[in-house]
Amino acid sequence: MLFKVVYGGKKKLVKIDGADYNSLMTEVKKKCSIHEKDLILQDDTGVEVDEDVFTDLLQERSHNILWRIVDQDSECPVLDSSCSSQTDTLSLSSETDDSAGPSSKRPRFDETFEAKQFVNRIMEEKAGGPAILAEYKEHGKLKDSTRRHLVNIVVAYITDKEGRVPSKETKICCALGIVTLFPSLKDPYSTTGYVLQDFNIKFGTETASRLLEQWDGLKPKVISEAKTLTSNLHLNSLLAAAQGWDSDMSSILLLAYFLPPSAGGRNKSTKISIQEAMDYIVQFHKSCRSLTEHIEKTEGLQPHLLAVGSAKNNIHNFYIVLDGQLIPCQAKSSLAAFDELFVFSVSYPHCLNAMYTFIQTTVYKIDIGTVRETPRVKDLRSKLLN
Repeated sequence: MLFKVVYGGKKKLVKIDGADYNSLMTEVKKKCSIHEKDLILQDDTGVEVDEDVFTDLLQERSHNILWRIVDQDSECPVLDSSCSSQTDTLSLSSETDDSAGPSSKRPRFDETFEAKQFVNRIMEEKAGGPAILAEYKEHGKLKDSTRRHLVNIVVAYITDKEGRVPSKETKICCALGIVTLFPSLKDPYSTTGYVLQDFNIKFGTETASRLLEQWDGLKPKVISEAKTLTSNLHLNSLLAAAQGWDSDMSSILLLAYFLPPSAGGRNKSTKISIQEAMDYIVQFHKSCRSLTEHIEKTEGLQPHLLAVGSAKNNIHNFYIVLDGQLIPCQAKSSLAAFDELFVFSVSYPHCLNAMYTFIQTTVYKIDIGTVRETPRVKDLRSKLLN
C-alpha cells in the first residue's frame, strides 16, 4: 500500500505491506533518514493520529490524506517555522476568532518574530514579493489587488510544500507572519487580533469545493452557448471533447471563446490566438518523453497544467509547472487539477485575465463587487446564470 507523507517540507511516497501503523512509521524513518527521534503522525488537518485509530481513519478516507510526520519534541509546522502549537488560539475564521474570550492565549514574542521572518523570506525569494514589500514601505498599506497577490504568493508556497490542504498550524503561522510583517492588515475588531479572510477563501472547504460542485451545472450552458459561435476547426474539436472524453477541461477552455485573449504587457499591439492562450492553462505531454524537455521549452509560461499520458484521452497524471519545477497534482481529474492550478495562480496571464476573473467571481465567488470586471464578463455571467 502506498502512503503520501510529508516531513520537513519534503513529500515522499512510502510503500508498506498492509495498513500497519508501526510499519508505516518504521518505513518513514528509513525513507527520510530519521535517527533517534520520536515521531508523531498527523492527518491533513493537523490532528494527531494514534495507533488505535489509524486503521479506522485509513479505511474512512485513505485516498484523501497527505500524512504529516512531525518530531515529537516540536509540534511546529513542517515549513521550517518555529511557531508553536500554542498559536492554535489564533483563528483564521472570523466566526471562531471573534468568539474567543479575553483570556485567549497570545503568541510568544519569538513565535511572532519567527512567523514574520518566515513570510519575509517568502516575499524576498518569490517573484512579485519584493514589489509588495516596496509598496508597503512607501505607503504603509497595500492596495486590495496587492493584498490578494501577497496572499496568493504565500498560498502557492505552502501548497507546494504541504499540498492542497496544509495543516492548521502552518496556516496560522503564515497568517500571523503576514499581519506582523504588514501590520495594516491586522483586524482591529477581532478579540485575538489576527484575521485573514483571504486564507479562508483559498483554503476553506466551501471555497475549494465550489468549482467541483458548480461546474456540472454551468458546463451544459457553456457548451450550448458555444454551439452558437462561428464554427472553426479548433472550436469544433473543443466542442467534441466537451461532450466526450474530457468534458470538464474542454468546457472550461471554451470560456476563452466568450472571453477572448487580449493583448497585454508593454507591447499593446501584440496579438495572441485563442489556441496560444490556452497553452497558459494546460498542455499535453506524452508520457514517453522527458518532462525536463517540457520545462525547458515553456520557460516563462507559468504556472500552467501539464497533462501527462499516452494520449489526450488517456491522461495518467497532472502537474503544475511553476518556477521551473513540476509539482504533482493530488487530483486525478482535469477539473480538480484546474482547481489546484487556480490556487497557484499568483497573478492571471494578461491574455486570459477576463476568463480567470469570470471563474474567480462567478464560480468561486471571490471579491464579488470589488474586483474589476469587463463588460464581457458581466454579460457572460448574465447569460449563463439567468
